[in-house]
Amino acid sequence: MKHIPYGYKIVDGKAEINEENAKQVKMLFTRFLEGDSLATASKSCSLNFTHSQVGRMLGKKEYCGDDFYPEIISTEVFEKVQEERLKRATKLGRLNRVKPILAVEPSTKFNMNPCIEKFADPFEQAEYIYSQIESEAQSDEE
Repeated sequence: MKHIPYGYKIVDGKAEINEENAKQVKMLFTRFLEGDSLATASKSCSLNFTHSQVGRMLGKKEYCGDDFYPEIISTEVFEKVQEERLKRATKLGRLNRVKPILAVEPSTKFNMNPCIEKFADPFEQAEYIYSQIESEAQSDEE
């Protein structure tokens, strides 16, 4: 079952706005846009939430309203908050976005020097033979 976002309550199977909590949610969005940090905005709204809880709250699209949840925050304010969050994360180097993995082509061209030495121990012989394998350097033009 999905968690009901802060600021809502369920009455007769329908989501309704909890006016007292909704004021805190609105104030949280406003304070964040005014430049407060997540923790400071939370404290100024009398919310005893961690910065990660506040971050998740600021990212909840449900506050804009949908088929189930009534609107607490306008879409315009929500979008401004998302832009500000992205701006701050970029400035702090905290974009935990997955970076594209660069395709690395393994070397497929090898040369093997002649094996001159012989060892009685098969492990030493194998180690020696593998040491004779050299990879050809690949240029970017290939």
